[in-house]
Amino acid sequence: MAKSSKPKRIVVARGGAIVAGPLVGSDSVFVGAKDDVTVRLDRHSLKPVWRVDSDGYRPGQLINGDLMTVGGREVGGVRSTTDGRLIWHTRAPFAGVAKWRDCVVVTTTEIELRHPRTGDLLRAVKVSGVVEDAGTNVGALWILPTDTDVMKAINLESGDIVWEREMLNEMSRYLKEPEQFKAIAITQGSIEDLFIACRGDSTFGCSLRDGSIVWHAPVAVPYYWPMVQGGRVYVLLFDRFIAIDEATGRILYDVKHRDLGGVYRPKAGTIYHERIAVPNESGHVAVFNLADGALVSLHEDKLPLWRTAEADGRLFVTTGDGKLLVFDESIWG
Repeated sequence: MAKSSKPKRIVVARGGAIVAGPLVGSDSVFVGAKDDVTVRLDRHSLKPVWRVDSDGYRPGQLINGDLMTVGGREVGGVRSTTDGRLIWHTRAPFAGVAKWRDCVVVTTTEIELRHPRTGDLLRAVKVSGVVEDAGTNVGALWILPTDTDVMKAINLESGDIVWEREMLNEMSRYLKEPEQFKAIAITQGSIEDLFIACRGDSTFGCSLRDGSIVWHAPVAVPYYWPMVQGGRVYVLLFDRFIAIDEATGRILYDVKHRDLGGVYRPKAGTIYHERIAVPNESGHVAVFNLADGALVSLHEDKLPLWRTAEADGRLFVTTGDGKLLVFDESIWG
């Protein structure tokens, strides 16, 4: 196992965690901090291009490189990546904001498809029940939990409900320990007609056609953030790195690493070539070989680490103390 060189540290905010991004564009990197500032950095020099007081509007996803979805305390909308200006926002309390094709999707008491540049309402899909969660788009479907035990999949093109299932009850049959929270986390799969769902101590492969459970794996996903790519689901569970076959749910490997004894609260990782880098709130960046689960590089920091992105072989890692760490290619081992 190799140790990476020390990262470059860029102060983004004077206090609070960087809770949004890094979003990597063709020439820029965007991050949003807990103290409600959004910053655009030059992708190559990493010098700030602009910094705006975002008033709760934190960056979400890039739209064609020149716009970004933003969400905040009670509203969602779109910000210009050119100067950071807020172009438009909704006025209704919202659950989330995302993008789909050429539309911005805002979930309030209904699902709204809006024009990205003007905010004009293109289509609204009413949903019975209170929208507690923003939901997730998987292909042309928006999969939406409600205030009941029923999960709904809505076709964004037609607005029709494709299927409804009592997913909480169906998944509970597989759990070893009862789960007190109603949350089901959904991740888009890399295999057609399949999505990944996490609940309690288990991971599930589910059909997009009808929501049925295709397979179950007894693997808990901390914070419900697995990495799915190339037909595999990757999970860091304390000191174990696990790969699950996405088509069948079969565990391909489950490797325990003694060097990860102090690791906790892993976040979503970033894949680069045949490696995956996983940040942890414990201050560790662990890099694994995807082929066999071997630990190839480990960085230990005093700061809690949150999110990652790759650009030009470098790894960007946001921290819980307002800094952006930038690793060179040696981090990949």
